[in-house]
Amino acid sequence: MFVQIGSHNGLDGDPLARWIDQNPRWQGIMVEPVPAQFEALSKLRGRDPRFRLVRAAITDHDGTVDMTVVDGSARAGMLSSIDAEIVRKNGVSASQTRQVAVPAMTFASLIEGVPPIDVLHIDTEGHDAVILDQVDLVRVRPSVLMYESVHLSAADRERCETRLIEAGYRVVSNPFDTVGILDG
Repeated sequence: MFVQIGSHNGLDGDPLARWIDQNPRWQGIMVEPVPAQFEALSKLRGRDPRFRLVRAAITDHDGTVDMTVVDGSARAGMLSSIDAEIVRKNGVSASQTRQVAVPAMTFASLIEGVPPIDVLHIDTEGHDAVILDQVDLVRVRPSVLMYESVHLSAADRERCETRLIEAGYRVVSNPFDTVGILDG
C-alpha cells in the first residue's frame, strides 16, 4: 500500500508513476488538492479500482484551506502551494496565480482505516514538514518515506531528518528530496 500526497497529474515529476504502472498489485491513495491537476489525475487513474483518489490538501485541520494555484504550463501547475511565499520564490508572478479554497484534512483523517503503509511519498511545495510532523512513526512505519525537502527551511529540514533517524530510518538527501528507508 502506498500513500502519495501531492500526486499532481500522476505523471509529471512523479517518482512512483513507473512503479505503479509496472506493478499491477500496487494499491494506494493518491491525494491532489488542485482542481485541474486532480481532474487530470482522475482521467489517468480514476477508473482503476487499485487507487483511492482524494481531492484535498493534507494540513493541520479538517475543513478547507486556501491555496495559491498557479495557472499555465504543467510545470507551473506543480508549483501550486498552501504557502504563497514558495510560489513567489519560484518566480511566479501574481498575475499567474489565484487563491482557491480546497478541501483539507489531517494525515490521521486520510489514513483512517487504511491497511499498513509501505511507501509514503509527500510532495507539497513547502508543506511537507507540516504533514511529516503528523505521521506517527511508531504506529505508521512505511518502509520507504520520501518527501520534497528543497522548499523547507534549514531548521525544518534538519528536524525532519533527525526525526526519521531517531525512528530507525537511514536517510539519504539530495538538494531537492529526502528519502528515509526503514533500517532492518
